Amino acid sequence: MSLGLSVYAAAILSMMSFGQAMAQDTEASADEPTAMVSQDDYSTALERVRARANEFRDDTRSLIERREAAARVSVSQGYDVLIEELSTEERENREIAVAKFRDFLSRNAEHRYSDDVRFRLADLTWEQASLDWLSAHREYDILEEALVAEGRFDELPEEPELDLSETIGLYERVVERNRLLSKSERFEHLDGVYYMLAFAYKDESAIQRNEDSALALFQELIEKCPNSEYVDTAHMFIGTMLFDRNSFTEAIAEYNVVIERGVDGRHHADAMYYLAWSIYKMSLLPEEYQKALEVFDSLIERSNQLLVEEGRRSDFEPDAIRYIAHSFADISDITGESPVEVAERFFSTRNQKGYEAKAFAVLAEVLELYGRYEEAIEVYVRLQQD
Repeated sequence: MSLGLSVYAAAILSMMSFGQAMAQDTEASADEPTAMVSQDDYSTALERVRARANEFRDDTRSLIERREAAARVSVSQGYDVLIEELSTEERENREIAVAKFRDFLSRNAEHRYSDDVRFRLADLTWEQASLDWLSAHREYDILEEALVAEGRFDELPEEPELDLSETIGLYERVVERNRLLSKSERFEHLDGVYYMLAFAYKDESAIQRNEDSALALFQELIEKCPNSEYVDTAHMFIGTMLFDRNSFTEAIAEYNVVIERGVDGRHHADAMYYLAWSIYKMSLLPEEYQKALEVFDSLIERSNQLLVEEGRRSDFEPDAIRYIAHSFADISDITGESPVEVAERFFSTRNQKGYEAKAFAVLAEVLELYGRYEEAIEVYVRLQQD
């Protein structure tokens, strides 16, 4: 799934305070949404949007490295935790809040504040749909275990899917009402609506999953809201979806946009990593692998800077070293040189060599994996010389 269980848990628990406040607001006028949707209420929904933006790394890496990694047992255990956290009163409060918003929209669909209400209601219905999906999964797990034990697994129904139809409908209505308006006229959180709608369409657990729709919405977010805080994340998601389709040239263009914004950007390191990986995947000639090597090396240099500045290394450093080793092996296979010669020539041109021993150790592992045992032995001998 594109959103891990912990994401659903965090989203659900973060909404409880809002649901309780709505249930207690007995004085709010059904015809005056400003009494129902305050700036504090918006902050809850916006934090959900920002939280999903911050999940880029785990989400995109799961697309490529950990597809279908969320085991069913984790879903079941996570559901138990959620149920323990959510009291009956809290669930009832959320239901009251949803009912108030639905009632308002049924009578004031074109009210000037109707998009404010849709924005908040979409957040709440996503939460409810997630809980329903988790509950259905729990029942499915119990049934599966029983049927398998009895040798009746052919009777197992289809796995439950997340139904985001109401949430998507609410977000789409906001987009329809605002996409042609000027910046001063449109809903102030339109960028968040685009982002969440795209996220809904790319959710691998959802019935409505449609990656083409998600791609188009991320692109429209960039076009309509170029100064949004979510633009870089949108570029990264577009790039990763294109990468996943082996459209590496197009993906590289997206990553370069993020890189050009500077090293202080939230996704600069992510973009560098996926840029290098895209170049590596496209490489056929030694000089093409060389370009990937240089970007991977820059990532490691940035990791060293982080160690000095923040006391931590980049999460991408181990993967960068591994793909540097793979590049050495691939270049040697093309040129007929030994992997040791290829590696030593590369390191002779670099200012930083702090990871040289690690790269040689990984290179030996890679060569063993390829069945190139004599060359692996040569690398081990080279390591002993350090």
